[in-house]
Amino acid sequence: MNKDLLQEIGTELKNNTKTTLLEALINCFIQDSVDFGKNIIELLHQTRSIPDMILWNNFYLFLQEGKFDYDVLRKLAVKLEESGNKKENVTSIVYTVNRIDDPRKAKYISWLTLSVIDNDMDFDKYFRLVKAIENFVYADLVYLSENVENVTIDSNNSHIDDFLANGMIYRIDGGFAYTDKAYDLVEYGIKRGHSVRRPEEKPERQIIEMATDEDAIDFTGMF
Repeated sequence: MNKDLLQEIGTELKNNTKTTLLEALINCFIQDSVDFGKNIIELLHQTRSIPDMILWNNFYLFLQEGKFDYDVLRKLAVKLEESGNKKENVTSIVYTVNRIDDPRKAKYISWLTLSVIDNDMDFDKYFRLVKAIENFVYADLVYLSENVENVTIDSNNSHIDDFLANGMIYRIDGGFAYTDKAYDLVEYGIKRGHSVRRPEEKPERQIIEMATDEDAIDFTGMF
């Protein structure tokens, strides 16, 4: 396809495509926090579809659980500005809220956001923990919060696969142990406001040795 034609089509799309609700919500965070409430109410009046209502429900829970007021929003704006990636980070937060598949997860994401504001973590760690919340079913999060202080988890536990895939545990002799990431998720997200007891000395990680050429078995004479 002709390059000029592509540019022409792209320009036309940009001029005629309406701003989506997600984009408008992102702009609310980027603009002056004093106008946040007014801008949100204006967007609410534009809500027409079920997906829009799902987003608003998630977003309301996110704000409610974190008790977001103008002061909190101002502090978040400062953090976003300091990050050097304000637009990208705001976009990731809004899209995360939009993807929430269980309303009960909204408060955990909200509490993690407050932990960023309170300097408990940076945005890199925040988004890693948020992604774990997205990937887990609610039962995983409840189990993690109730059992992380046990330090280890049995190999036959039904949560093993999901915990391994999301970096919550590592292999030790005889089973698995919880990672720092798991303790961070519980302390700064799931049970924010409650101290979580971490082991003074973590169990040693099991080292899996790879076979070398010297260890290889010669099968040539066996057949």
